[in-house]
Amino acid sequence: MIEESNMLITILIIGRNTCRELKELLGSIESQKISTEKNIDILYVDDASTDSSVNTFKSHSSRFSKKCIENSVNLGRSASRNRGIKNSKG
Repeated sequence: MIEESNMLITILIIGRNTCRELKELLGSIESQKISTEKNIDILYVDDASTDSSVNTFKSHSSRFSKKCIENSVNLGRSASRNRGIKNSKG
């Protein structure tokens, strides 16, 4: 049995040119009443956005650990999701 204090949860976000939606999503995540902030990380895989999505994610202050992976070319949702899963810790 895994103790709750040892569990790690990764919130995986895949996006491409989703700056406005990303702001709303990050705000929603931050508003959740979660008591184990140290056990949650947010992983954003940017699929070659041409807008400011990456900057939006990087500049958003968070109580959770964050990591951004940037695809240099558009790989599509499936490949981006798989890349995120490979890089997740939770």
